[in-house]
Amino acid sequence: MTTLVDGLEASGKVRRVPDPTNRRVIRIEVTDEGRKALHELRGARRSAAEEILAPLTDDQREVLGGCWTRWWTAHRKGSGTAESSRTRRAGCRPCRTRRGRTRGVT
Repeated sequence: MTTLVDGLEASGKVRRVPDPTNRRVIRIEVTDEGRKALHELRGARRSAAEEILAPLTDDQREVLGGCWTRWWTAHRKGSGTAESSRTRRAGCRPCRTRRGRTRGVT
């Protein structure tokens, strides 16, 4: 983690600031340059998502979004495994490879 923060600080994206109430704590603040970079990354992510989802109709996107939301909610509350009971109750099931290994959640 320190290496990551060091790099972000060196590039001007964040700065370390002492905590005013606890001198043992150093807070990390995003700089204006860091906010600009985050804004650009969000735009790039949005563009990539639009490109990936372009072949789908609005109805298909809505269904996909609903499935993703149900899976994510169940996965966060569950044990963190693809085959948790909450994940199965949400209508998701593990995807198996030809050799029978779990590959992910569909």
